[in-house]
Amino acid sequence: EERKGGVNKNNMMLAAGGRRVNRPMHNHSKEAKSVLRGWFYRNLDNPYPSEELKRFFAQQTGLNQAQIATFFTNERKRYPNPPWWDRSKTTG
Repeated sequence: EERKGGVNKNNMMLAAGGRRVNRPMHNHSKEAKSVLRGWFYRNLDNPYPSEELKRFFAQQTGLNQAQIATFFTNERKRYPNPPWWDRSKTTG
């Protein structure tokens, strides 16, 4: 079902002929990233916020909990040589 602006009910952009196209990127505000990155770098030993903390961040930043979770997943992937990754479990 198509809605205004070529967007269907699943928030997927539709090209001519109804083909799906990736959704446009929406960057988080600098303030939101600052709050989340601040916590991340202060907690490098265990950068996994609790569900309660994710709810707090959602209220503080205006992002939803899924966006908060994705932010931390991506930030952990971008961090080189993470201290929370136990290399002894992968060496044989």
